[in-house]
Amino acid sequence: MGAYRIYLDGFRKPVIEMSEVVNQSSAREDVFDTLLHEMVYCHLHTTGQPYNDENLNFIEECYKVGVSIRETKAAQKALEKFEKTQE
Repeated sequence: MGAYRIYLDGFRKPVIEMSEVVNQSSAREDVFDTLLHEMVYCHLHTTGQPYNDENLNFIEECYKVGVSIRETKAAQKALEKFEKTQE
């Protein structure tokens, strides 16, 4: 659906890429969710904060804007840890 790309060559700026083929067959809400998820990466990266799926700061930002968390084991483990801090 989408990806946040960082180029280390010192010339190109980070970009959010969305798959036209995949997104044409996806529900509109899912496409917006993916775009917002990628925007969270971008926001955290460009403000010098940790921005990977397993980072609690990333999880918190996703919660703030109401975006889903990836289904990877590491991301779900971080989500569980974050939710425990909210109790």
